[in-house]
Amino acid sequence: AGTSLYCFTVVTEHGMASGGAPEGYEQALLRVMVEQKVGIFQCDGAGVFKGAPAKRGDWQSVANTDVFLHTWALVQKQGDYRYHDWTVKVDADAVFIPSRLRMHLVSLGPPKDTPVYLHNIN
Repeated sequence: AGTSLYCFTVVTEHGMASGGAPEGYEQALLRVMVEQKVGIFQCDGAGVFKGAPAKRGDWQSVANTDVFLHTWALVQKQGDYRYHDWTVKVDADAVFIPSRLRMHLVSLGPPKDTPVYLHNIN
């Protein structure tokens, strides 16, 4: 498989301020990423989707599954991901370096036209 990346993020207007982060911090981060052409904007294609406020779940977690299912439906409807080998959902506040992902994809060597799911929580 190739290493062309379609990367997208979901930004909520007021964000889920956790750990003392100011409300709306996701928009500020996004502006910096756009200006400096970093993060998802180093991918071969990029999309920014508007999220909705998420509810608090058990154990003070964020229950945002519905937000991301809705966003995935929008990604599919838009269709830009179809022109790339990989689709990458990136948290707005994540440090994401596409060149490192490409390096890992090359070493992984997945077969062409075979669905593969990679999960990274580190």
